[in-house]
Amino acid sequence: LLVIFINKIVLSSHDFPSFNFLGFAQFLTTALVMWLLKICGIVKIESLSSSTIGAVLPLTALFLMNVLSGLGGTQRVSLPMFTVLRRFSILMTMLMEQRLGMSRSSRAVQFSVALMLGGAIIAALSDLSFDVPGYAMILANDFFTAAYGITVKRIISGKSVSKTGLLFYNSVFSSVVMILVLLGSNGEVKKIAEFPQWRENWFIALFVLASSMGSVLNYSIFLCTSVNSALTTTVVGCLKNVLTTYIG
Repeated sequence: LLVIFINKIVLSSHDFPSFNFLGFAQFLTTALVMWLLKICGIVKIESLSSSTIGAVLPLTALFLMNVLSGLGGTQRVSLPMFTVLRRFSILMTMLMEQRLGMSRSSRAVQFSVALMLGGAIIAALSDLSFDVPGYAMILANDFFTAAYGITVKRIISGKSVSKTGLLFYNSVFSSVVMILVLLGSNGEVKKIAEFPQWRENWFIALFVLASSMGSVLNYSIFLCTSVNSALTTTVVGCLKNVLTTYIG
């Protein structure tokens, strides 16, 4: 919940020009924190190998699309509508799990999901500031959230890579890709460098907090998915929506 609010403040309230750079900062912070924990002997991260690369690269692609579509949707759509439309990730996760034979939801679960989606559709129809690109980003975010969660579960269950190793290498690869995206963008790096609020301590504190909270969120998702199903992680993630809707 805190991550969404801080991202919204940085991107919308302060008009920060690049959600790509914010995503890069979150990836880099996660990688640095995991590396420091490894040096201190708190976590173990396996050495990079061809099997690790093969397992992590597809996850990195999904992770990047998930984070960037989420940040893009946050920038364009109000927080209440963002959280409402995020409920479609539950349906997508449930359908993907059934399609891949990972689990089959009971009728009670299916009915509960249908009720949540019905409320989301009613809320979307009453949105006076209907933003088609914003809605498209959020729905894409729903799809990538479902695919990402299921992929994390399958990799961890297969024990080819540990949770900490998966999180570390995924963050490193994502950081490298985001550097290339930023360098290849048209004028985005210049807008970031010339952003006037870099001189304000309050904005810097918010940006650092947004980067740090992104790391906490990523680890929490990995941990929750490792001990539960991807559907459970998605549903738990939507429990914050009640507070977000009223506060946002």
